[in-house]
Amino acid sequence: MPGASPPHPDLLQYCKSSREREILEAYIRHKTAAATAPAVGLANAENVTRHRTKVERRAREAGWDPVEPLEVDATVVSRNVKHVQKQLRKKVSTYIVTWAQNSTPIHEDFWAALLLYAEHTGGHIVVIPGRYKNPTSSWTVSQRNAEYWCDEVSPYLMNERIDLCNSLVVMGDIKTQPTAVNPLSGFETITGSQSGIFGHPKVQMKAVATPQNKLPKQLLTTGACTVHNYTDTKAGKKGEFHHILGACVVDIESDGTFHTRQVNADDDGSFIDLNYLYRPEGVYPAPRPEALVLGDVHTDSMDPVVEKVTFHDEDCMVDVLRPKRVVVHDWFDGFSGSHHHKYKPFLQFAKYHAGAHNVGQEVERTLEKTEAWLRPDIQFTIVDSNHNDHLTRWLEEGQPKTDHENAVFYHELYAKVLRGTALDDGRLVMPNPLQILARDRGIDNLHFLLPNEPFIVADIDLSNHGHLGSNGSRGSIEQYGKMGVKTISGHSHTPGIVNGAYAVGTNSILDMEYVKGPSSWMHTDCIVYANGKRSLVNIINGRWCARRRLKNSMVRK
Repeated sequence: MPGASPPHPDLLQYCKSSREREILEAYIRHKTAAATAPAVGLANAENVTRHRTKVERRAREAGWDPVEPLEVDATVVSRNVKHVQKQLRKKVSTYIVTWAQNSTPIHEDFWAALLLYAEHTGGHIVVIPGRYKNPTSSWTVSQRNAEYWCDEVSPYLMNERIDLCNSLVVMGDIKTQPTAVNPLSGFETITGSQSGIFGHPKVQMKAVATPQNKLPKQLLTTGACTVHNYTDTKAGKKGEFHHILGACVVDIESDGTFHTRQVNADDDGSFIDLNYLYRPEGVYPAPRPEALVLGDVHTDSMDPVVEKVTFHDEDCMVDVLRPKRVVVHDWFDGFSGSHHHKYKPFLQFAKYHAGAHNVGQEVERTLEKTEAWLRPDIQFTIVDSNHNDHLTRWLEEGQPKTDHENAVFYHELYAKVLRGTALDDGRLVMPNPLQILARDRGIDNLHFLLPNEPFIVADIDLSNHGHLGSNGSRGSIEQYGKMGVKTISGHSHTPGIVNGAYAVGTNSILDMEYVKGPSSWMHTDCIVYANGKRSLVNIINGRWCARRRLKNSMVRK
């Protein structure tokens, strides 16, 4: 009977309801159907087994092939656990977590670069072993499903669950098929309140909403250190396409804060992390990044600590990285004249008496702050965004006859926009009012993207804010992940990685007036390195990476 052992974690992605997922997650935890039944409020073990069987039947119809439990040398794993525990006693630790497939060669150049990275950063490599049932794979025809891993990774294998800090756990005991479409599906609750790193050759990241007084929980996959090794089936070819030579880097500080980043290698094994280029033969200063894409800025509501570490500290992100471009989403917040407040008289009353109703003053503050951010050798690009459009909508729907505080500014700006408005082949052409105001102030180092204007950097589309989806629908990272084009978007304030789509978080304060209930918002930006690879960077507790990496020697002069 299929219920003799706990269900495989892969089954969670085939649950069609939260109740099914709840039962299977409890089954995984409690090991037996009999122990699971009272925990989930079912009368007997047979009811638990019935739910499990239904999900398993659905999974097998979809082509699921379960991965059997791995038999990894217990002595090796025990030794590695002790090594990691020793590292954890240090004040600051760096871990490089990756994944290796059974009976598959290491990518020699990437592995050499990874070893140099560990030496350069004082870090410790952790390799989560994985298995793929691949009877026609190119490397295992003669040793089908062999239970061994290449000698290079043996000293680093971790087949257990281990806490790197109070809020982050490496889920070495969970094995997901390397061809899984959504390797993090169903794992939202399995780590409890902790963030979790899961071994998988596909790079994915998901932020899980938590109560507002806590940072969102992060779920991350790793990328692989072994070469492609898949079947010629549909699932195998999809797995090969999404196979990433990479790792999840974790910097842990003495106060328990942790910073994660994605390491994504080129075919020659080289990769960039922050200011350094790691190649198989050595470590070099990295070329300037192609772009730094900021989380939605909302200038007038920007978190002051985030603004400081991004633009003003001696070791601020912009001066350390010196990207060629800074890309800004939701540059203008628009709180002063927001159409969302039209039917909220109490909020409008409070705004007026707090001095937060004056649109011209908000624009002035936005421009003044932006002037302090600009660098002569960095192009600043403003992405067409829904909050930037708040000003245009205010011009279209405003009531200057009764809004005496804003009447003069309204009419002056309205006239300037009218002078540039016309029809072109039946399409409305009108200037961006924010661009008009920036140029009036003499700020020329801002590139405002037009709606639908392409903006491709290092083969990545940076033009989509995220509020618009296909065919008039609402946008989402899942939708962008199906486009077949690499993208970086914003809008949701929730960072994520799905296939080739990356999403940044926000640079605003996290308790905006319209946010209620649990939140997955994070202060997260995205670096586009000189090699075209990307990494999300989180700003946590006033730091965008570990203290020891913020040295004056890192600042590009």
